[in-house]
Amino acid sequence: MIAYWKFLVGAFGGFVLTWSVHMMIMSYTETKHEKALADQVKFDIERCQEDKKITEDISHGLQNSLDAANRKLNTLKLRDSRCVLPVTKPATGHDAAARKSLAAGQDGISTEALYDFAGDAERYRLQLVSCQGFIKKVWKRT
Repeated sequence: MIAYWKFLVGAFGGFVLTWSVHMMIMSYTETKHEKALADQVKFDIERCQEDKKITEDISHGLQNSLDAANRKLNTLKLRDSRCVLPVTKPATGHDAAARKSLAAGQDGISTEALYDFAGDAERYRLQLVSCQGFIKKVWKRT
């Protein structure tokens, strides 16, 4: 047993050396992954802030556009609220349902009903334009 002490010390030294190298590699890998994770978290937070800013800008623009469209519509409705457009042909089939939904009176369709319909269409258009603007800004950034 005493004759093998050099072999045992050498084996133990090799084990300690191998273990030390392994631990250094693990420590380096952990540090590298922690840095990558911290960088990803920082990137995600910055991206979230950018998304919030884009959303806020688009939302404010949409609200301003909707307010302007509503003001213009109200001005038109006040000016021409008593005007009635005549219906030139009798409403049948699909046209009948559409004309009845536009508040057709016995003499025709009121301009107020047409303005309401046009106002709804304009609001949908403004929402669509805002959504498209949001998508373009987000895609441009990536």
